[in-house]
Parts: sequence; C-alpha cells; structure tokens
Amino acid sequence: MQYYQIFCNLSLDVVGGVICNMLAITYCFNINAPKAWYIALPLGTWLIYLVDHIVDVTRTNKDYPTPRHQFIKKYLNKIITLSVFILLLIIATGILFFDEKLIIIGFIMIGVIIFHLILTKQNPQSKSIINNKEFGVAFIYATSIFIYPLFNGFLTLWFDAIFYLYIFFLLITYQSLLLCSIIEYPIDVLMNNSSFIRTMGLQKGIVVFQGITLSALILLLFIIIRLNFYNPALPAFYFLILAGNYLIYQNRDKLQQHFMYSKIAELLFWLPALALLY
Repeated sequence: MQYYQIFCNLSLDVVGGVICNMLAITYCFNINAPKAWYIALPLGTWLIYLVDHIVDVTRTNKDYPTPRHQFIKKYLNKIITLSVFILLLIIATGILFFDEKLIIIGFIMIGVIIFHLILTKQNPQSKSIINNKEFGVAFIYATSIFIYPLFNGFLTLWFDAIFYLYIFFLLITYQSLLLCSIIEYPIDVLMNNSSFIRTMGLQKGIVVFQGITLSALILLLFIIIRLNFYNPALPAFYFLILAGNYLIYQNRDKLQQHFMYSKIAELLFWLPALALLY
C-alpha cells in the first residue's frame, strides 16, 4: 500500500486510465493511431496533473491533509525536475515522430487548456455555471483521449458511435470528478480550494451529481437502441465505471480511510482495457 500510495501521489493511476482508454478505443474501432499519440498523450496528461499539484502546494504555506499534496510538497524540487524532463520528452516525441495531424490536435488541446486556466482564474469563488473546474478538467481529459479517434473517424460509418461514446465518457468523467469534490468538500473549505461543489453549495452539487448520473444512463440507453457496435464491450465497461462511481458515492463514509474512494475511482477508468480481451 505504501508503494501504491506513491504511485497515486505521482498521478500515475490517472495516466494508467488514459492509456487503458486509448488502447480500448483504437482496438474497438480498429484505428491505426501513430506511435507519437500513444507516447505524447499519457506524458501530456501526467505533466498537466503534476503542474496542477505543484501550483496547489506553492500557493499556500498551509499543510495539506491529503497524502498526494504532502508528497508533492516534500519532494517539490524533484517533482519540478521530473516535470521539466517530461516536457522535454514530449517535445522530443513531436520531433522524432512528426505527424501533422497530431501537431494540429496538440495545438487545439493547448488552446483548450489555456482557455480553461483563464476561466478558473477569473473569480474562482463566483457562483456561475461557467465557473466549473470539474467540468473543465473532465472536458480536457475526455477530449484528449477522443480527439484523434474523432478526427480519424470523421465521415466514416463509425463516427456517430465514436461521437456518442465521447459524450458518454465525458459525462462519466465529470461524474467521477464531482464525486471526489463532494467527498473532499470539507478539505476544500479548510484549504480554501476552489471547486464547483464549493461555489454552488454541497446540496446543489449532489443534485448535479445525480442529474449527471441519470443523464449518462439515458444516453447509454440511446446508444444501445440506436447505434450498432462491432465491439460492444466498450460501452459496457463505461457503464461499469458509471455504476462504480455511484456505488462509491453510496459508500463514501466507509471509503474515507486512506482516501480509498479516490483510488477506486481512478482504477475504474482502467476497466476499458479489458475490452482488448473481447
């Protein structure tokens, strides 16, 4: 558990989820993605999460109650060095495996990330539907994974299936982030962290969480009824993530110890890799 906690502190569980979903999508839709995509996307995700944690621990002198932030603060200089090394690897990947389409996609995602950062800095405690850090992160996470398959599948028979799966995946990613924000509400208040749950209020946030869960279920029914999948395993595993998140919510008090709710929520996103066995 000690080594696995370090694994989670470095956000490698998040990176693992990205890799599992990349592999599942390309396998289920028979997409030939370039090598650079498999390298740059996980590294880019890792870099974004590490930088986000670095910003968190450097903006205040308070001691964070979470093991991840305590770890980042303790090894701050080494984490910064690691982040620079990851950035250099991404640049080297872009040069060695140059792909014009991926370069365009990369710049699009950089623009989306910058826009998200600008929004989150504009009065982070204002009660606005636009001021939604969780949705912004979910959009970046889901879009980063699906943007190449969507580009690749444009004007093909599979585009509708990929598009609706993207919307479904966006909803379950948003659901997962809302789940963690609901459970971590007392921590966010203590550390004066911004979150959608904090700005809108805990009770309203729970209503949104339940509404997103219901919306995802309705969309899944639409996908099952209206769309044909050559490999139906992927929507099935996405449903397991959706159901797993709701079960975590129902048992959130029991999963507080060692922040197990967060660890399980991240591991749920590894499930789509099982579609490779189908």
